[in-house]
Amino acid sequence: MPGPPPRFDVRLLSWTVASLVVVVGLRALLSLRGYLYMDDFAFRYWAATSPLDLDYLLRSYGGHVNPVGLLIQWVAQHTAPGSYLVLAISSLVMYAAALSLFAGILWRLTRRPAAIVLGVTLAGVSLFGFEVTVWWAGAIYAGPYQVFLLACLLAAMKGVADGSRAWSIAALVFGAGM
Repeated sequence: MPGPPPRFDVRLLSWTVASLVVVVGLRALLSLRGYLYMDDFAFRYWAATSPLDLDYLLRSYGGHVNPVGLLIQWVAQHTAPGSYLVLAISSLVMYAAALSLFAGILWRLTRRPAAIVLGVTLAGVSLFGFEVTVWWAGAIYAGPYQVFLLACLLAAMKGVADGSRAWSIAALVFGAGM
């Protein structure tokens, strides 16, 4: 039988938001100083010259298939052609979403503010994350994967703990996104 629903805690929310803002702000400082390199130009070229169809979305690059990343690249190229800023902001949004989902997972597991702030901060300054902050080609693979993985995990946890069919189905949908 599930326990009582968690109480809303303004202090916890404040600390979580503060840690997210600091970590994403640090990433923004790095990301906005980044630049495009090698395979980034291949993705931009494909997005600029390809119709948005399954052939484009399922195109392999170096043995990797990433329809979500290519969709993001296509939308970026068709809304703001050649803009590095749009690419940087979209990767920062994915990164913030992944960290927010991670904070939700830590809340479900621990209910401890210190664990959430520490977890978000440590995940936020991880070396792998810094690399994809300035490497767009890496970000379009890592960002959507992290978001779908963490959304799948959080939905599965809610589905099991709360006995919710809707959250169980959401877990399957997010899992398919991985």
